[in-house]
Order: sequence, then structure tokens, then C-alpha cells
Amino acid sequence: MRPQKLIMQAFGSYGKKTEIDFSVLKQNLFLVSGDTGAGKTTIFDAIVFALFGEASSENNKKDGTELQSQYTKSYLEPYVELVFEEQSTDGAGVYTVRRSPRHVRPKKRGTGMIDVSAQVSLILPDGSEYPQKETNKKLEEIVGLTKSQFMQVAMIAQGEFMELLRARSDEKKVIFRKLFQTEFYQKLTEELAVRRKEKLGIMGQIRTICQTQAGYIVIPEDYRRAAEVKEVKQKIQTSDRLSVTDLECLVEEVESLCADLEAQREEKQKEYRQASEKRDTDRENVVKAQNCLRFFAHLEQAQARLQECRLEEKERLLDEERVRKIRQAYEIRQIYLLWKEAAQRTSETKANHQQQKERLPQLEIQEKEAVLQEEKAEQNFRQAVETDSKVIQKADAILKALEKMHQIQKEIDGQEENLAQADQLLQKVQKEITDLESQEEAWREQRTDLKDVDTQMALWQARQKDADALLDEHDKVMKYYREYTKCVQKRMDTAKRYSTGRTHFLQANEAYLRNQTAFLDAQAGFLAKEKLRPGQPCPVCGSLEHPSPCLLAETNRHLTREMLEQESKEVQELQKKQEELARQAEGYQKLEEEKESLMQQEAEQLYQHMKKSLSERSHEDRDTDEDIDIIEETALAKWKISLKNWKNKVEEEGTDLAKRKLQYEKLKKSEEEGMQKKQDLKEREEKLKEQRGRQKELLAGLQSRKQELQSATEGKTSKEVQDEKAVSKEIRIKQEQICQNARIQMQNARREKEQTQARIRQYEKEIPEKEKEEKEKYRNYRNALEAGKITEEGWREVTETYAISDADLMQKNLEAYREKKAAALQMKETAEKEIGSQDRPDLEMLEICKEQSEKHLEDVRTKLEICKNAYESNEKAYLALKKNQEERQTIVEEYVRTDRLYQQLSGNMTGARMDIETFVQRYYLQNILTAANRRFLEMSAGQYELRMYRLEKAGEGKNHGLDLMVYSIVTGKEREVRTLSGGESFMAALSLALGIADQIQQSCAAIHLDMMFIDEGFGSLDEHSRNQAVRVLKRMAGGSKMIGMISHVTELKQEVEEQLLVTKDQEGSHARWQ
Repeated sequence: MRPQKLIMQAFGSYGKKTEIDFSVLKQNLFLVSGDTGAGKTTIFDAIVFALFGEASSENNKKDGTELQSQYTKSYLEPYVELVFEEQSTDGAGVYTVRRSPRHVRPKKRGTGMIDVSAQVSLILPDGSEYPQKETNKKLEEIVGLTKSQFMQVAMIAQGEFMELLRARSDEKKVIFRKLFQTEFYQKLTEELAVRRKEKLGIMGQIRTICQTQAGYIVIPEDYRRAAEVKEVKQKIQTSDRLSVTDLECLVEEVESLCADLEAQREEKQKEYRQASEKRDTDRENVVKAQNCLRFFAHLEQAQARLQECRLEEKERLLDEERVRKIRQAYEIRQIYLLWKEAAQRTSETKANHQQQKERLPQLEIQEKEAVLQEEKAEQNFRQAVETDSKVIQKADAILKALEKMHQIQKEIDGQEENLAQADQLLQKVQKEITDLESQEEAWREQRTDLKDVDTQMALWQARQKDADALLDEHDKVMKYYREYTKCVQKRMDTAKRYSTGRTHFLQANEAYLRNQTAFLDAQAGFLAKEKLRPGQPCPVCGSLEHPSPCLLAETNRHLTREMLEQESKEVQELQKKQEELARQAEGYQKLEEEKESLMQQEAEQLYQHMKKSLSERSHEDRDTDEDIDIIEETALAKWKISLKNWKNKVEEEGTDLAKRKLQYEKLKKSEEEGMQKKQDLKEREEKLKEQRGRQKELLAGLQSRKQELQSATEGKTSKEVQDEKAVSKEIRIKQEQICQNARIQMQNARREKEQTQARIRQYEKEIPEKEKEEKEKYRNYRNALEAGKITEEGWREVTETYAISDADLMQKNLEAYREKKAAALQMKETAEKEIGSQDRPDLEMLEICKEQSEKHLEDVRTKLEICKNAYESNEKAYLALKKNQEERQTIVEEYVRTDRLYQQLSGNMTGARMDIETFVQRYYLQNILTAANRRFLEMSAGQYELRMYRLEKAGEGKNHGLDLMVYSIVTGKEREVRTLSGGESFMAALSLALGIADQIQQSCAAIHLDMMFIDEGFGSLDEHSRNQAVRVLKRMAGGSKMIGMISHVTELKQEVEEQLLVTKDQEGSHARWQ
């Protein structure tokens, strides 16, 4: 990945849109220079933010509104746009990513601010836009690195890699774990620790289970080894650690106990079966005795019931005969009643037949009379209908004529009313024409007074433009005045800072010179004390005589060369600040003069324009006559007031002119509308006159037609005609009703005669049949008497004495008697069969025997249950103990293996404190050191190289597997990296960082990262070391990798041609190539 262009707007310290084009670089090594806080590192922040959505700093993460610049207006959208090139198997492709952080902006409507969510867009090489939701994942896929890896490879910050250089092995292990994904080995060790702990837990659970199961062991008091079993059981239950020997002993003892209990259980079961058989035999004897006694009771009961049946047998036989006679009598009675009913029906039919024959002649006479009446009524009705039709026809003609007369009268009334309205409307129109002619004359006079309003409006618009222009010029002068006052204030502040800084510089320089003299004196005194001897040459001047040797002062013995060098640096730094403040003061002085000149020029121009425009102003607005040689804010404020007063007067004049203009336009429009209205009224007047003539002609025609219709009505009114129609209709309806009644009477008489004739024929047909049925019923009655051998008096006597329900009751009692007798006979036969030849048994003696056998059986069962429960409990405990014994043995073996492996991989073994993850990371570190030493040797002029602890010593005492040593090729000895000087440490850290970047990129073969930034650190190098470091970086940049050095070291500007200068002012940071 190689950046081609970076665009920032309202991002971090960059306010305005800033574009950095990396494609213009002629060399791949460039310098990013500028003051501290100017915004150099923000450039790398922007690249990281564009790719990953976060700023680069890990210690001070910035996101969202924190990235929005404070150096521009809030409505300006903050964003970063990065154009970069990425190599792939298909060649190079150019991608464009544009990302905007979450920020706030003013609401488009109303007041207040609104949050705007973060946005990102990615344009692919083919010009298409990638879906926004998946852009972050796609960018990481294109770059091939996570943000953390990208930071390690693309950005080398002095502080972070200096910490890595001096970090202990455990600290390096955490860093390398993220870089080279060695979490697996850490998780492997943690997993072994978890499994080791799990095995310990399982062994503890097994101990608890064994102790619990031991508590379930039942030891009979009569057992031969009860004491031994109790002793080993007590040991198991009270021991904190489960003894394998005790557990094996307990398992053997419980196994032997179970075998003994099993033998006892079998013996008890045999005894229980014998007692159970004896109990069952005694129980069967009791049941048999109970059954036999029950049959003896049944036999006695049956004999008693049979005796009762013999006593009532005679009465039951009499009842049987009575039932037969009662039912026979009631059957004959029913046949008798059927015969009597048939005779009654025959008699009634004959009587009805005779009655209808006698009535028929009278009905025939009534029919003839009804026919005559119906014919007469029909004739009267036809006459009434003809008369009514004539009356209706004549009445309708008269009513029609009256209706037409009424309509014509309405039309006459309407025409008369319309004629009156037309006269009124004509008068109104004529009046409106007269009034409008008077109004036109008044409008013409008013329009004459307003004819010059357009000219006055044009003059007013010119004055308004002059007033607006003067106010704009005044605002411009005020802007220059404020800029001028700011410059004055900055110049004064800088001068004050310069004065204070100069005092500090003089004091520091005086103290430095004083300490330097004291230090040199102290060195001379030391030399005189240690080296000067009488008769021996002075090591400085060579003299053999030493008349006045320098004495060693005790007060300045604490001064060292390092302290003097530090004070020298501080004095130089103060001097640089003084020079910088002097340059700033000079710059502010020039800027102040420029601003003052520009302000004076604009103020003079404004003054002349105001004098010209306000030549005819009122006396109270003459504040512009003041001298403008000295521009002050109060004078400008007075000018502003004068201009605003003049502006207000011009606006008032404009308001009056606008009103007059509006009035003029209204008058003109009203006059035009009046002329059109007058023409419309005259046309309407002519139309009304024509309409009035037509209405008079129509009214005369209607009156003539009305007179013609009056002769056709015969002088009758509508009510009289309606009354005649009503009378005629009433007569017709009455005759119609009479006709209908006569027709109904004739139809009723005819129907009655026909029905009587039909009934006579029906009776004549039924009489022979009913006589035959009567004879048949009588014959059946006589046959029933003969068959029953009973007379009519006999069955009448029986039916009067007994009801039919008496026979049913007697029959029911008879059947009950028979059932009772049959049941008693059956019971007697069954009892005799079951008893046979048996004697009556002694049930009480048999019950006693059964109770004794049941008690014996319960005793045997209790002993068997005790033995059985003890066996089952002990067998269950034995099986559980046996199973857990075997499982514990397996778990112990697994624990020993896991613990041994954990101790080795975690570095917890004596003499081997290096864990597996550190061992793996040494492989990566060795590759890193191979790449780092190529640069470190060159930077240190072949003096040093970095080495790891030797493997055989890396685990002694504690883990030193990733600790670094520095090997001196000059002395051939190793020493700790902490002993390196500041410059040497920077070279070592830079070499280590470059080596790590190489290793990360090498581990990701598909990654093509052709960029790197190095942040600060060059200030600690001397000239030779700095040149060596720059030479190494130039060699790296000789290929395709672009390297940017972020530094404010002045000497680097002469060594690096390509430079990106970053500056910062009130509008934020700015970047440009130079």
C-alpha cells in the first residue's frame, strides 16, 4: 500500500482544506518538519483514520467529535480522503477512501446543533463504490493488516520502541503476542492449567464420593470381622487425603461382608418360604370352614322359605282363577262397547240423511231468488259506470282549462314582476354611469399630482445604494482596525515575552559561566593535588617548579561535566527562544505597519466618500468633519452612527415614496377599471331597454289567452267540478258494492244446494255399510259370550266388582310367589350339594391356628428384610467404591501426565523457567534481530549488535528468554541494553523497530506496504550517528518504500532534499512541499 494523495478538511488541527500530493516526490525519503504541536503527527493520524476509522495514538485515542477541528466554522464538514495504490496479482490498483468522523453542525432550520453520524465511502479501481456497511472489512482485506499491525509496521515512534528495547521478557511477550499471534501457546498453557485443576477437582469429588459411600456400609453386630471393617471405614471417612491402601482394604472387606450377607439372605429366604406355606394352608382351612358354614346357613334359610310357600299356596291358586275371570270379563265388555258404538253411528247417519233430504227444496228456491237479485244489481252497476265516465270526462276538460288559466296567471304575475325589476335595474345602471363619470374626474386630478413619483423613486434608489456602499466601506475599515489592534497586541505581548525571556537567558548564561569557571578551577585543583610533585614536570605546562599550585575547592566538587553540558543545552535553548521571539516581534512590527497603512488608506477613502454623499446632511450628523490623521475606535463609531442615521432617513424616504408609488399605481388601475366598467354599464343599459320591450309584448299575449280559457270553464270553479266528480264516483262505488253482494249471495246459495246434494249421496252410500258393520259387531259379541260361557249379567257383575288393575296386582303377587318358591328350592339344592357329607366345622380353632402362622411369618420376614437391606446397601457401596477406585487410578495417571506437561510448558520447573510461548517467540525475535543488526551495525559504525540470552541460561532463576543484550565487537563482551547512551539507544530502538516491521511484512507475504513514518528521536544523535541513520533510511528508500521522518531537528533539513513543511497559525495547521 502506497499513498498517492491525502486531503484533510476540518480534521484535527487542520481547519481549511489541505491537500498533500505524495506523487510529486522525486525521492522516497522525505522530512516532515515544523514546530512542536504544528500538526506533523496529525498527517499520519489522518492516514490511519482513513483506513481504520480511528486515530493512530493508542494511549490517547480520539474518535468522533474529538477529531473535528476547532479552527474552522462548525458548518464545514470534517473529512479525510486518501488515494492509495495497492499491488495485486492483477497489477496495481488505485483506491480512494473518504471518511468523515462523527461531528456536530448547526441545524438547517432553527437554532442549535445536531449530531451527524460517521460516514465512509470506498471507490474501487474500476470506479464502482463498495457497500458502506462492509467498507471497514474490505479496507483491512486490501491493506492486509489490522490497525495494531499497521501501527507497528508503518509508524515508528521513539518512545514506544525505546520501551520495547528495554522491556523485560514478560513485557515483550505481551507485545509479541499481538504482533505474531502466539496466543495459541498461551491458551495451550492455560488449558493445561485448567485441565490440571479439573483433575484435582475430580479426585476431590472421588474422595467425597468414597467417604459418602463408606457411610452407607452396614456392619452387622454378629459379623466375625466387624471390628476390622469399622476401623478401616473410620479411616476413610475422617482422612483429608484418600489413602490408596485404605481404599483397597475397605473394598476387600466390603466384598467379604457382602458374600457373608448373601449366604445369610439365602438361608432366611428358605425359612420364609416354609413359614409362608404354613400360613397359606391355615388360611385356606379358615376360608373353607367359612364357606361350609355359609352353606349350612343357606340350607336353613331355604327350608324356612319353602315352609312359608306351603302355607300360602291355596290362596295363590284362588288368585290365579280370579285373574282369568277378570280379564275375560273386560275383554267381552270391550267387544260389547264396539257393537254399541257401531249401532250409534248407523242411527246418526240415517237421521242426517233424512234431515238433508227435507232441506234440499228450500235451498233450490233460495238459489233462484239470488240469481234474479244478482242480474238486477249488475244492470244498475253498468248504468252507474256509464254516468260516472261522462261526468269525469267533462270535469277533466274543465279542470284542465282551469289549470292552464292558473299557469297563465302565474306567468302574467311573473312578467309584471320582471317588468318592475327591469325598470328598477335600468334606473340603477343609469345612476352608476352618472356616479362613475364624477369619480373619473376626481381620479384624473389625483393622478396629475402624482405624475413625478417615478423620477423621485429612481433618485431614492441611487441614494440607498450610496448608503449601503458607505456602510460596507465602514465595516471594511473596522475589520482592518481590529486586525491592526490585534497585531499591536501581539507585538506588545511578544516584546514582553522577549524581555522576560532575555532576563531568564542572562541569568542562566551567568550561572552557566560561573559554574563552568568553578568546574575548570576544580579540575585544575584536582590535577595539582594528584599530579604535581616537586621536581617533576607539570602535565600541562611542563614546568619543574610549582610555586603557586591551584588549590582544590571543596564547595564545587559536586559539579560534573554532564551537569555543565545540560546547563549549556538549556542556555542554548533559551538563546534560540530569544532569537525566535525577536524574529516574531520583527514580523509583528512589519505586519502592524502594513495593517496600519492599509487601514489609513481605507479610512481616508471612506472619509472622502462620506463628505461627498453627506454634503447636504443636517447639522447633527456632521461628525465626519473630525480629523482622520489619528484613527480611533470612537471616531469610527461616530462615523457608523452618522451613516446609520443617514441610512434610516433614506429608508424613511423610500417608505414614503413606496406609498406614493403604490397610490399612483392604484389610481391608474382604478381609472382603467372605471372606463371598462362604464362601457360595460352602457352596454347593459341598452340590453335592459330591449328586454323591457319584449316583456311588455309577452304580457299582452298572456292576457289574451286567459280570456279565451275563461269561456271554456262554463263559469264553474275547480271545487264545484271536484264535488260533481265525487258524487258520481260515490254512486258508482255504491252500485258496485250492491252488485258484488248480490253475486256473493247467489254463489253462496248455489254452493249450499250443491253441498247438500253431495251429503245426501254420501249418506245413501254409507248407510248400508254401517248397518253391515253393526251386525258384524253384534255377532262378535254373541260369540264371545258363548266362548266364555258367561252371561251379560255375569261379566257386568265381575267388571263392577273388580278393576282391571286388580287383575294385574294379583298376577304380580302370583309371579312373586312362584319366584320365591323356585329360589328356595334352588338354594336348598345347592347347599345340600356343597355340604355333602361334611359335619359343621369349628371356625374359632381354625382362626387361632391362622393367627399363629401369620405372626411367625412376619418375624421371619423382618429378619429377611434386615439381612436383605444390609446386603443391598453394602453391595451398592462396594460397586461404587470399586468403580471410583478404578476411576481414581485413571484420573491420577492423567493428572500426573498433565501436571508434568504443564510444569514444562509454563516454565514452573526449577532451572527451566522459560515457557513455551517465549520459546516460540524467540524464533521470531531471532529473525527480527537478524534484520535489525544489519542496520544497527551500520549506524554504530560496526561497533554493536543485539543478541538474546543464550538458551541454556534463558530459564535460570526467572524467564530471560526475550531479554536483549548488546554485544560490543570492539571489546568482545555482552552487556545489558540499559547501559547504552541516549543516541545509542535510539539507534538500537530504530533498528529493532525496522526489524519488527520486516518480520511482520514477511509473515504476511501478500502484503505490499510501501510506506513508513519515523516520529522524532533524531535529536539525541550526534552528527556522525545521525548521518549513519539517514544513510540506512536512504538505502531502504532506494527501492519502492516511501519513508517519512517526522522531526524538528534543523540539521536534517540539509541532509534530506524532499521536505513537507507544517506550520500553524490562527486558522490551524498548513502543510506544503518545499
